[in-house]
Amino acid sequence: HRKKKRFDAAIEDLTRAIKIRPRWALAYNDRAYIYRNQNKMKSALADYNHAIQFKSNFWKAFHDRGQLYLDLGRAEQAIEDFNRALQLNPKHTSSYLLRADALLQKRDFPAAVSDYSRVLSQYPKHSVALHNRGLAYQNSKKFDAALQDFSKAIEVNPNDPQHYFSRGLTYQQMGDTQAATADYNRTLQIDPKYPEAYAN
Repeated sequence: HRKKKRFDAAIEDLTRAIKIRPRWALAYNDRAYIYRNQNKMKSALADYNHAIQFKSNFWKAFHDRGQLYLDLGRAEQAIEDFNRALQLNPKHTSSYLLRADALLQKRDFPAAVSDYSRVLSQYPKHSVALHNRGLAYQNSKKFDAALQDFSKAIEVNPNDPQHYFSRGLTYQQMGDTQAATADYNRTLQIDPKYPEAYAN
Protein backbone atom coordinates (compact mmCIF):
# COMPACT_ATOMS: atom_id res chain seq x y z
CA HIS A 1 0.00 0.00 0.00
CA ARG A 2 2.84 2.38 0.89
CA LYS A 3 4.53 1.53 -2.41
CA LYS A 4 1.33 2.37 -4.35
CA LYS A 5 1.07 5.74 -2.56
CA ARG A 6 4.69 6.47 -3.41
CA PHE A 7 4.11 5.57 -7.09
CA ASP A 8 0.95 7.71 -7.26
CA ALA A 9 2.77 10.68 -5.71
CA ALA A 10 5.66 10.28 -8.19
CA ILE A 11 3.22 10.18 -11.13
CA GLU A 12 1.57 13.39 -9.86
CA ASP A 13 4.98 15.10 -9.59
CA LEU A 14 6.05 13.98 -13.07
CA THR A 15 2.70 14.98 -14.60
CA ARG A 16 3.13 18.45 -13.08
CA ALA A 17 6.67 18.64 -14.47
CA ILE A 18 5.44 17.63 -17.95
CA LYS A 19 2.76 20.36 -17.83
CA ILE A 20 5.51 22.91 -17.21
CA ARG A 21 7.95 21.37 -19.74
CA PRO A 22 5.82 19.41 -22.26
CA ARG A 23 8.83 18.16 -24.25
CA TRP A 24 10.87 16.85 -21.28
CA ALA A 25 11.83 13.35 -22.49
CA LEU A 26 13.29 12.22 -19.15
CA ALA A 27 10.06 12.98 -17.27
CA TYR A 28 8.06 10.91 -19.79
CA ASN A 29 10.55 8.06 -19.49
CA ASP A 30 10.44 8.10 -15.68
CA ARG A 31 6.64 8.19 -15.65
CA ALA A 32 6.54 5.31 -18.16
CA TYR A 33 8.76 3.26 -15.83
CA ILE A 34 6.27 3.74 -12.99
CA TYR A 35 3.28 2.93 -15.22
CA ARG A 36 5.06 -0.27 -16.28
CA ASN A 37 5.58 -1.22 -12.63
CA GLN A 38 1.87 -0.62 -12.04
CA ASN A 39 1.06 -2.85 -15.04
CA LYS A 40 -0.46 0.11 -16.93
CA MET A 41 1.16 -0.95 -20.19
CA LYS A 42 -0.81 1.31 -22.55
CA SER A 43 0.08 4.44 -20.56
CA ALA A 44 3.70 3.29 -20.29
CA LEU A 45 3.97 2.74 -24.05
CA ALA A 46 2.46 6.16 -24.80
CA ASP A 47 5.02 7.80 -22.49
CA TYR A 48 7.99 5.90 -23.95
CA ASN A 49 6.83 6.97 -27.43
CA HIS A 50 6.77 10.61 -26.27
CA ALA A 51 10.22 10.30 -24.69
CA ILE A 52 11.64 9.02 -28.00
CA GLN A 53 9.69 11.59 -30.04
CA PHE A 54 11.20 14.45 -28.03
CA LYS A 55 14.73 13.00 -27.80
CA SER A 56 15.51 10.68 -30.70
CA ASN A 57 18.96 9.66 -29.36
CA PHE A 58 17.64 8.72 -25.89
CA TRP A 59 19.14 5.21 -25.64
CA LYS A 60 17.53 4.48 -22.26
CA ALA A 61 14.04 5.13 -23.63
CA PHE A 62 14.69 2.63 -26.46
CA HIS A 63 16.05 0.12 -23.93
CA ASP A 64 13.09 0.56 -21.57
CA ARG A 65 10.49 0.45 -24.35
CA GLY A 66 12.17 -2.72 -25.63
CA GLN A 67 11.70 -4.20 -22.17
CA LEU A 68 8.02 -3.28 -22.27
CA TYR A 69 7.61 -4.91 -25.69
CA LEU A 70 9.33 -8.01 -24.29
CA ASP A 71 6.83 -8.08 -21.38
CA LEU A 72 4.02 -7.87 -23.94
CA GLY A 73 5.44 -10.75 -26.01
CA ARG A 74 6.20 -8.44 -28.96
CA ALA A 75 9.68 -9.84 -29.61
CA GLU A 76 10.18 -8.28 -33.06
CA GLN A 77 9.58 -4.72 -31.80
CA ALA A 78 11.66 -5.41 -28.69
CA ILE A 79 14.62 -6.47 -30.86
CA GLU A 80 14.32 -3.29 -32.97
CA ASP A 81 14.42 -1.14 -29.83
CA PHE A 82 17.38 -3.02 -28.31
CA ASN A 83 19.22 -2.69 -31.65
CA ARG A 84 18.68 1.08 -31.52
CA ALA A 85 19.68 1.27 -27.84
CA LEU A 86 22.90 -0.62 -28.63
CA GLN A 87 23.68 1.64 -31.61
CA LEU A 88 23.49 4.59 -29.22
CA ASN A 89 25.18 2.86 -26.27
CA PRO A 90 27.17 -0.18 -27.50
CA LYS A 91 28.50 -1.11 -24.05
CA HIS A 92 25.16 -1.55 -22.30
CA THR A 93 25.20 -5.20 -21.21
CA SER A 94 21.56 -5.27 -20.12
CA SER A 95 20.43 -4.45 -23.69
CA TYR A 96 22.37 -7.49 -24.99
CA LEU A 97 20.82 -9.68 -22.29
CA LEU A 98 17.27 -8.53 -23.01
CA ARG A 99 17.77 -8.68 -26.78
CA ALA A 100 18.89 -12.28 -26.27
CA ASP A 101 15.66 -12.94 -24.31
CA ALA A 102 13.65 -11.47 -27.20
CA LEU A 103 15.58 -13.61 -29.71
CA LEU A 104 14.87 -16.66 -27.54
CA GLN A 105 11.18 -15.71 -27.54
CA LYS A 106 11.37 -15.48 -31.34
CA ARG A 107 13.11 -18.88 -31.46
CA ASP A 108 16.20 -17.43 -33.17
CA PHE A 109 18.47 -19.64 -31.09
CA PRO A 110 21.89 -19.00 -32.75
CA ALA A 111 21.47 -15.21 -32.41
CA ALA A 112 20.29 -15.62 -28.79
CA VAL A 113 23.36 -17.76 -27.99
CA SER A 114 25.59 -15.07 -29.52
CA ASP A 115 24.11 -12.30 -27.31
CA TYR A 116 24.15 -14.42 -24.13
CA SER A 117 27.79 -15.33 -24.86
CA ARG A 118 28.62 -11.65 -25.15
CA VAL A 119 27.10 -10.99 -21.71
CA LEU A 120 28.94 -14.01 -20.24
CA SER A 121 32.27 -12.85 -21.65
CA GLN A 122 31.92 -9.87 -19.30
CA TYR A 123 30.03 -11.57 -16.47
CA PRO A 124 30.92 -15.30 -16.51
CA LYS A 125 28.81 -15.97 -13.40
CA HIS A 126 25.60 -14.36 -14.65
CA SER A 127 23.18 -17.17 -13.75
CA VAL A 128 20.27 -15.84 -15.86
CA ALA A 129 22.46 -15.60 -18.98
CA LEU A 130 23.84 -19.09 -18.29
CA HIS A 131 20.38 -20.57 -17.79
CA ASN A 132 18.84 -18.89 -20.83
CA ARG A 133 21.78 -19.73 -23.09
CA GLY A 134 21.26 -23.30 -21.87
CA LEU A 135 17.63 -23.07 -23.02
CA ALA A 136 18.77 -21.83 -26.45
CA TYR A 137 21.18 -24.78 -26.73
CA GLN A 138 18.51 -27.19 -25.49
CA ASN A 139 16.06 -25.98 -28.14
CA SER A 140 18.81 -26.38 -30.77
CA LYS A 141 19.30 -30.00 -29.60
CA LYS A 142 22.85 -29.14 -28.44
CA PHE A 143 22.31 -31.07 -25.23
CA ASP A 144 25.92 -31.29 -24.01
CA ALA A 145 26.34 -27.51 -24.24
CA ALA A 146 22.95 -27.06 -22.51
CA LEU A 147 23.98 -29.38 -19.64
CA GLN A 148 27.21 -27.44 -19.21
CA ASP A 149 25.35 -24.11 -18.91
CA PHE A 150 22.66 -25.44 -16.54
CA SER A 151 25.33 -27.05 -14.32
CA LYS A 152 27.31 -23.79 -14.22
CA ALA A 153 24.10 -21.88 -13.38
CA ILE A 154 23.53 -24.33 -10.49
CA GLU A 155 27.10 -23.71 -9.26
CA VAL A 156 26.47 -19.97 -9.28
CA ASN A 157 22.94 -20.10 -7.84
CA PRO A 158 22.21 -23.49 -6.24
CA ASN A 159 18.85 -22.44 -4.79
CA ASP A 160 17.08 -21.67 -8.06
CA PRO A 161 14.72 -24.56 -8.87
CA GLN A 162 14.45 -23.73 -12.58
CA HIS A 163 18.14 -24.52 -13.15
CA TYR A 164 17.60 -28.09 -11.88
CA PHE A 165 14.33 -28.43 -13.76
CA SER A 166 15.88 -27.35 -17.08
CA ARG A 167 18.84 -29.67 -16.57
CA GLY A 168 16.44 -32.50 -15.68
CA LEU A 169 14.49 -31.90 -18.88
CA THR A 170 17.73 -32.01 -20.88
CA TYR A 171 18.73 -35.30 -19.26
CA GLN A 172 15.26 -36.64 -20.09
CA GLN A 173 15.63 -35.58 -23.73
CA MET A 174 18.98 -37.41 -23.78
CA GLY A 175 17.33 -40.55 -22.38
CA ASP A 176 19.03 -40.43 -18.95
CA THR A 177 15.94 -41.02 -16.79
CA GLN A 178 17.90 -41.51 -13.56
CA ALA A 179 19.71 -38.16 -13.77
CA ALA A 180 16.47 -36.46 -14.88
CA THR A 181 14.54 -37.83 -11.87
CA ALA A 182 17.29 -36.70 -9.48
CA ASP A 183 17.07 -33.14 -10.87
CA TYR A 184 13.25 -33.09 -10.75
CA ASN A 185 13.38 -34.25 -7.11
CA ARG A 186 15.89 -31.51 -6.29
CA THR A 187 13.56 -28.98 -8.00
CA LEU A 188 10.71 -30.05 -5.70
CA GLN A 189 12.92 -29.99 -2.60
CA ILE A 190 13.64 -26.31 -3.30
CA ASP A 191 10.11 -25.46 -4.44
CA PRO A 192 7.44 -28.07 -3.59
CA LYS A 193 4.93 -26.12 -5.70
CA TYR A 194 7.00 -26.19 -8.91
CA PRO A 195 4.21 -27.47 -11.22
CA GLU A 196 6.21 -28.72 -14.23
CA ALA A 197 8.35 -30.99 -12.07
CA TYR A 198 5.27 -33.03 -11.12
CA ALA A 199 4.33 -33.51 -14.77
CA ASN A 200 7.67 -35.23 -15.34
